[in-house]
Amino acid sequence: MVWCGPGGILVILLISGLCDSCRVQANAAFVAAVPDSQRGPAFGPALGGMQVGLGAAMLAAGAAAQPTGPWLAIAAAGTADALAAALISSQRGATGDLLSSMRCYA
Repeated sequence: MVWCGPGGILVILLISGLCDSCRVQANAAFVAAVPDSQRGPAFGPALGGMQVGLGAAMLAAGAAAQPTGPWLAIAAAGTADALAAALISSQRGATGDLLSSMRCYA
């Protein structure tokens, strides 16, 4: 087992929080994209889907780590995340407004 001490734990928590902060922007984009009258009913499935997706990703990572080891599974997940982020950011229009392509109208 690796022991990193209190300072190392704080650094890990800081990095984890920074990596999780993208959800704030995702929630803001979702709120802006969904009409006012549909935000309440839309948030339940969206948040539920996010939780199911996170659980499925954990199951997949565990399954991938069995034959390959945790380091390779973590590296593969990080690479997939980076590629997904690059793909999403490349979908922005010439003005850089991602929300203009996501607008939902009732």
